[in-house]
Amino acid sequence: MFCTIHPDIEAVGVCVSCGDALCEECVAATNDDQLICRMCELLYTVILLDAWGVLPEGSSGGELPDAGVEDCEG
Repeated sequence: MFCTIHPDIEAVGVCVSCGDALCEECVAATNDDQLICRMCELLYTVILLDAWGVLPEGSSGGELPDAGVEDCEG
């Protein structure tokens, strides 16, 4: 199995959320050591921040600001 983003690199696992195959460069770990892709990690972070009411006014439901997270298309 090969990485969804990097088809020439062997995958180390799959994202527990979206099911994409992930290489070492594309993987992030959850608090319980499950593998998750960086996009799903970012989306879950935004969902949690929104649920906790800590997103800046007007940022919920709109376009996400640039959070400095680089896309894994290296």
